[in-house]
Amino acid sequence: MKPQLPGPASIIGLMFCVLMATWLGIFGPLDLTGLKNWQTLISAIVAAAGIAAAAYNVSRQIRINILVREEDRIEKQLPGLRNAVNFLRPFVTSFGQITAFYGMTSEFARHGFGTAGSTFEKDIEKALPLTNDATRSTALNLLMQVYSLANSAQGSRGLIEQLEDSILDPSQWAPGEVDKVRNEIAGARREFESQRDKFRKGIDNLNAEVDAIERKIVRYERRKKRIRSEVERYFGD
Repeated sequence: MKPQLPGPASIIGLMFCVLMATWLGIFGPLDLTGLKNWQTLISAIVAAAGIAAAAYNVSRQIRINILVREEDRIEKQLPGLRNAVNFLRPFVTSFGQITAFYGMTSEFARHGFGTAGSTFEKDIEKALPLTNDATRSTALNLLMQVYSLANSAQGSRGLIEQLEDSILDPSQWAPGEVDKVRNEIAGARREFESQRDKFRKGIDNLNAEVDAIERKIVRYERRKKRIRSEVERYFGD
């Protein structure tokens, strides 16, 4: 539960109890010099109550100012976060079940990353102009990772096919050379499988980031609603 500011009534009640306890001598003998009668004590209580109420109002105003600034921050953040989800989710959808790794760089470019005549950084800036720097940086790093792995896997796939085509007619090779090529093919297959597994993990990481952004959007929307409700109560709307 969030801490609540004490209200004026609570502060006044506490001060009244302290003053009365002092008046009755609970905290030791009271020097009544200068206090002519009960009216002086009541005046002191009223003055203290005014100070307490003013302090409370100042604290409340400070809180409202903080809430309004937080509401402004959230409103600025939300469009960029939604853009990040809309930009990143298609990569997860398109590459989540991929196995062949043909035309990968072209597929990335089709989604707006790795486009001809551009850089990865420019692609991200173009796609996510409203997104905060931290989210853009994370998106860039994750996409660069899976792009590099996809490109490597595509190269390994091409090498495997090239080597397999080269031994379609073993009679054209010198004795022992075919076995060397087959060993190369086996090594290329192992490398391809490793790259494929790393690529899938990279896509999983990208998907986890998209999910995290979506959860942040939900939190921000809930927080914004609570803030708006409290601010409206304060201003009596």
